[in-house]
Amino acid sequence: MPRSSLRDALFSRRYRSAPEPSPLTAEEREIGRSAGFPDAAVELLKSAADGWLSRLRGVTAGGEEYDAPGLTIEVMRGRAAEVRRRLRERLGPGYLVFETKPGFLPGTPLHVSVLLGTDQLQIPLTLGTSGANYGVTPRDVAERLRRWDAQYGLTINGAGDDWLEAEFHREPPDMLDFAQEVWEFCPDVVEQGTTTLDAAAAEMARENRVYLWWE
Repeated sequence: MPRSSLRDALFSRRYRSAPEPSPLTAEEREIGRSAGFPDAAVELLKSAADGWLSRLRGVTAGGEEYDAPGLTIEVMRGRAAEVRRRLRERLGPGYLVFETKPGFLPGTPLHVSVLLGTDQLQIPLTLGTSGANYGVTPRDVAERLRRWDAQYGLTINGAGDDWLEAEFHREPPDMLDFAQEVWEFCPDVVEQGTTTLDAAAAEMARENRVYLWWE
């Protein structure tokens, strides 16, 4: 059985016990199929959205945008964490769920995206997450995350072309030492953000996450 057909069959069996999905328009069905998604998965995304549904846009190594094998929905900021949790639970393996546009102000929408795949390190590679002002490439970001994931366990909850947020499974034993490592890799987190290393360490411990951002 082709991989896409197997994904359709497995997802359909898992989805039958879920609430009634939202009907798709012909355009939405075509958007989903062009990204490699079964209709039931697209219906689930649509039912979770507060706004439109579209293709996920990736960035090549040369900085050119392209249609990645993923979808994006618009979600109100206060619902994003719950939408991520619900989509991960109901989509299951083979789908990477994360935010791609943060909504910094209350009441503003953000984007939740789903990328086909099983390795979450494809997220920064697909989105071109980098620190160009420091010569940091998407591959550098992925390799650094691979090392931290091996040490502490990480779940990537959001990413864009110049930022990434990941949750710890196991907090680093010395958060100040870890904050130093983050600062050396991504100076703007401290120099343009918390302003001190102690504040960065305290924030990461309090929020149980590492946040990377290059100006």
